[in-house]
Amino acid sequence: MTSEKTLNLAYEVGKSAGLKFIYIGNVSGFGSDTFCPQCNKLVVERDVFTVLDNYITNGQCSFCQAYIPGVFSG
Repeated sequence: MTSEKTLNLAYEVGKSAGLKFIYIGNVSGFGSDTFCPQCNKLVVERDVFTVLDNYITNGQCSFCQAYIPGVFSG
């Protein structure tokens, strides 16, 4: 099992490298949410395997309408 310290380091390295949509999965807490790269608002709030809130509408940030790539239907 990968330690949370290592996961957090990988998250920070990815952010520093310019990755826009990065999150830590399978753990609760820091790094599990997704933020809009344009307005920096929370667009997907997660807790381990559960999406708690989703602020993406038609593939766009609900706040600034920036394009958010992904598959958003179940």
